Amino acid sequence: MDSVCNPLTIAKQHKMVSIAQAYSIDLTGQVCIDQFNGELYSGIGSQGEFLLGAAQSPGGKPIICMTSTTDDGQTSRVRAALLEAESATIARTDVHYVVTEFGIAYLFGKSIRERATALIDLAHPRFRPDLFAQAQAMGYLSPEQTLNNLRAYPVEDEQTVTLKDGRTVMLRPALASDAQGVRELFHHLSEADVYTRFFRNVRGLSDAEAQRLCNVNYEHEVAFVATSGSREVASIVAQSCYFIDPTTNLADVAYMVHPDWQACGLGSAMQACMIAHARRRGLRGFVADVLLSNARMLRLARNSSLQVHAEKNQDTVHITILF
Repeated sequence: MDSVCNPLTIAKQHKMVSIAQAYSIDLTGQVCIDQFNGELYSGIGSQGEFLLGAAQSPGGKPIICMTSTTDDGQTSRVRAALLEAESATIARTDVHYVVTEFGIAYLFGKSIRERATALIDLAHPRFRPDLFAQAQAMGYLSPEQTLNNLRAYPVEDEQTVTLKDGRTVMLRPALASDAQGVRELFHHLSEADVYTRFFRNVRGLSDAEAQRLCNVNYEHEVAFVATSGSREVASIVAQSCYFIDPTTNLADVAYMVHPDWQACGLGSAMQACMIAHARRRGLRGFVADVLLSNARMLRLARNSSLQVHAEKNQDTVHITILF
């Protein structure tokens, strides 16, 4: 046991994956693995060592999995704080992946706000409003932050795309925890890109504006991001969203693409992803107001291989793409 459970020994294994079952987790990432309702359900030791070893293994992954509720469905296993009878078996600093039936969160190196936001998305929708309110009361989340998504993460909507220059990106539904990544994407845009996207000069995104681009309800609002790199070190290199007008069954659509990822087919890939998603929802099409100077967006719309109508209005073009 001294050898097998030694984190250094475990770390020497190539692509070591450690999976530990948890009984509860708090919004900062502290995990209780061996106690439930004050009773010990396992021996002391080894779980933490395997998680530490897997974290240091080349290509390894330390994973904590749990159901979002107790077996009777009456209590959330994602808690604002661990209960008095629950010990923090795994320190928040050692937690990487957390998985429930509602999605995946990668917590290592994240701030308290990012951790709380990601873990609330892993909780059962019935308990998310109360967890959100507690997180705000405890100062983990800002008063301006909102809770919009009460659905399970649609993993079936993820797709990996190879671009014209050979680089690959993952296209996936946006999460509330993507706000910082979206803000970083915004700050890489040129002044011209910012103006063509927002129709005004904007120096930065407020919390509310960043959330508007990723914290959506997936009923009348939908957002996707393109990420480069592994889940551990993923960077958001593009963002897209559409907002449905129920009176017309058309959706207003918009895109942002990192300057280093322009002219390589990423915009077209994002558009194809959005169109496919909107079609599955039964929408009639997309609309967008585009500046006459925004040649890339105009070209993107015309290259959609769909029925496209363009109507000039002084300095803008009103585009309608019908499916």
